[in-house]
Amino acid sequence: MHEATKTGRNKGTHERPETSNVRGTGDVGIDVSSPRHTAVGTVIGNEEIQVSPPNDGSPTESSSPASASPATDIARRLTTDRRPRTQLDPAEVLRTLKPYITEIKEPAAMAVRDLDLFYGTSQALWNISLDIPAKKVTAFIGPSGCGKSTLLRSLNRMNDLIDDVRITGTIELEGKNINDRDVDVNMLRRRVGMVFQKSNPFPKSIFENVAYGQRIAGGTSNDEIRQIVEDSLQRVGLWSEVWNRLDSSALDLSGGQQQRLCIARAIAISPEIILMDEPCSALDPIATAKVEELIEELKHDYTIVIVTHNMQQAARVSDYTAFMWLGRVVEYTRTDQLFTNPIQPLTEDYITGRFG
Repeated sequence: MHEATKTGRNKGTHERPETSNVRGTGDVGIDVSSPRHTAVGTVIGNEEIQVSPPNDGSPTESSSPASASPATDIARRLTTDRRPRTQLDPAEVLRTLKPYITEIKEPAAMAVRDLDLFYGTSQALWNISLDIPAKKVTAFIGPSGCGKSTLLRSLNRMNDLIDDVRITGTIELEGKNINDRDVDVNMLRRRVGMVFQKSNPFPKSIFENVAYGQRIAGGTSNDEIRQIVEDSLQRVGLWSEVWNRLDSSALDLSGGQQQRLCIARAIAISPEIILMDEPCSALDPIATAKVEELIEELKHDYTIVIVTHNMQQAARVSDYTAFMWLGRVVEYTRTDQLFTNPIQPLTEDYITGRFG
């Protein structure tokens, strides 16, 4: 049952809400101007973690204030690194590659084990095992074609819609393999929602876009649906922008508004997990900032998995990051660890722009 948030109004009323200040998120600074394991700083919220080169590879903390904007530092260092680009020999790299996967000690929302995926005779994912921590943001990064979107779509069986897909291994949700034949795929996708790269509102009104899932599921009164629609639009920061035109076409909204509408539509059916496939790739910086702030807010109630090509975005919004290459997970660990002191040389080469 949807848990409605308290709005201070009677159900179904369309009053103009008060606006409030949005809460920003922290950024992560990446120092790539010198060899690996140099001292770098990470700012998360108002706290700085100073990472230096201890012998055991573990980070140490310092409370010294940040001296510059981490986001600016990322852009500057990525563009001023003059080391030559890495020429990779895939066969040689794969021969010696030993993936580094951090053991997640927090409760897991999903557990992937020994996952292989094939499109016909072509293998797209290779022996992937990782846990998705509950009520955290997990990012998948990597060059185009590395398999990150394929892995994301595997988490709610969207790949079933593609011909000749074959999967081995398991993906467990509350101990149940989602690929078992007795799993209701529609119920799975209700529990594990999806937001796509390109916003895809239905050719319906703003109201009916958000109400769609509840109407399909049935068993919800019109008054309850009206409250769910309002609550969902409030959660994504869209209510104050559309409260007086809910009957207008969703296609009349701006790109950023359409994407937030799609997120509202996803949370209106009370999922446990939200998958986001490059949700900001087609948005301008202002709309992107709103979506990133929304992700930071939603993670308190939902598990979020995001695919992004934007490494600064992954550093800003995620708690854990998996770097993928050629269908393999090369490194999976806490985001601050991966961006400041990566274990794998291949990871460092990617985040410093030496290939990809």
